[in-house]
Parts: sequence; structure tokens; C-alpha cells
Amino acid sequence: MPRLTVSTTRVVRLSAIAVTIGLALTACSSGSSDSGSNSSSSPSVSASPSPSTTGYPVAFKATLNSTVTKINQVGKGDNQSYGVQVLEGTSQINKTSVRVRMLGTFDYTDEGGPVGGFLELVWRDGTVLGLRQKGTATYDSSSKETSIEADLEVINGSGKAVGTTGTGKLTGTRKGSSTSPLKIEVELDLTNAPELITGDSGSRGTPTPSSTYSATIAP
Repeated sequence: MPRLTVSTTRVVRLSAIAVTIGLALTACSSGSSDSGSNSSSSPSVSASPSPSTTGYPVAFKATLNSTVTKINQVGKGDNQSYGVQVLEGTSQINKTSVRVRMLGTFDYTDEGGPVGGFLELVWRDGTVLGLRQKGTATYDSSSKETSIEADLEVINGSGKAVGTTGTGKLTGTRKGSSTSPLKIEVELDLTNAPELITGDSGSRGTPTPSSTYSATIAP
């Protein structure tokens, strides 16, 4: 009986060694296959680099009339001008009347150059959405028309529009002098905007990042 015990112990030890060698060979084999593709043996995680947001498009047109214009002319032959201008008009957003006010600045050479300032949208209930504008005015001497292209960035809002963010584009044309009416077209992409602006009760809320996970485990 003692001899049988010793023999059995040896068999068990030999089996354990064989299993260990087998596992080591398997690990080496897996390591060599990884050189071609790391994803075949280790989990990979991919997450979107920015929040998965869906902005709400808001577009409107308006004709703005100058209510205040302050212009200073300088340079040789007064070919340079700079100043500020307040223009106002009305439009419709989501079937609601909105007052549109531009607080514009300009720095022209030969009647064209950088424009800046602010664009303000005011609803009847007192809600306000304020935007920065930055762009360029170009003067066409043949048509006597000035065209404006500007980028817009939401500063913030008041009332129902508090917390609204977004960007946009403004294009405008004016024929004649600097006090002539300015026709503008605005396209906005807004996030966390109220139903008053978008017409969608679900548009209020801050989007959260979305992440996707995938993994491939080698057999």
C-alpha cells in the first residue's frame, strides 16, 4: 500500500507539470498572435470625444432700421470710418413675434472691413437671448451694396432662455448709405433652448456624453 501511494503522488505531480507547461505554451502562442492585432486578445474601449448633442436649428429673417448711428471718419480723404450703430426690427420665431436688435460696431477702410457687436432677441414675455457677432462687411462699388457675413455665439439668455448655448451664422445686405435698412438672415444651432424658441417641449435639458464599449476575447 505505501508503494501505491507514492506512485499515485508521482502521477499527480507529473500531471500538474504537464498542465503548467501546456498553459505556458498557450500563453506564448497568444502573445505571438497579438503582434498582428492587439484587439484579438485584449478588450478595447472607445468613447465619443464630445457629447452626442443634437442642436435645434432656428432660422429667421428680419429687416433692421437704424435708430442710432455714430460714425467717425479719419484717414486720407476720409477713406476710413469707425463707429457704432443700433438697428431694430421684428421677426417671427416659432410663430411668435420677436424683436430683433443689433448693437453693431464697424471699422471700415474704403467702406468695408471688420464688424462686431451683439445681436439681441427679445420676446414679449421678457425672455432675451444675447449673441456675440464677429464678421466682415464687403462693399461692391458697382452695385453700391454692402454685404455682411458674421459668426454668432450665444452669450446666454434671461427668463425662459437662461442656460441656452449655441452658435450660428448671420448674412446681411444693405443698399445705399450706412443708415439704409439692413436685411439679415440668421441661422442658429441651439442647445438647451426652451420650447418658446424651438417649439419642442423636449428641447430643454443638457445633453450627456454617450459612450460605446466593445471587446473581443480570444478563445
